Amino acid sequence: MPRISCSVTSCSYNASGICDASALKIVGNNANITEQTSCSTYDGNGRCNNSTCVSRGETETIGCDVQTCVYNKHEYCSLSDGIEVGNLGTVTSYTDTDCLSFERK
Repeated sequence: MPRISCSVTSCSYNASGICDASALKIVGNNANITEQTSCSTYDGNGRCNNSTCVSRGETETIGCDVQTCVYNKHEYCSLSDGIEVGNLGTVTSYTDTDCLSFERK
C-alpha cells in the first residue's frame, strides 16, 4: 500500500515522518490550492478527534473528498507513491494540515 510521508510532528500517527494510520482521509471539497486541503485523520491529542478513530499500521485506505484534485478517483486517492501531508505553520487542529500532493484538475 502507499507510504504516506508526514511532516506534521504534532500528529500522534506520525511515526518518524511516516503516517501509521491504517486509514487516511483528505478533505477540502472545492480546494483550489494546497492550503484549502486538510488531513481529517490528524490526531494531536493522542486520542480521537473529530474523525473516526483508526488503527495503526500500514496505510491501507486513502479517502479523498477533494473533488478538484486530479488524483481523486471515486473519493479515493489514486496517487500510489509520493503522497505527503504537511503543514505551513503551527498545527492545533486538522484544519491546519495540508495535502502537499494536491494537484488541481
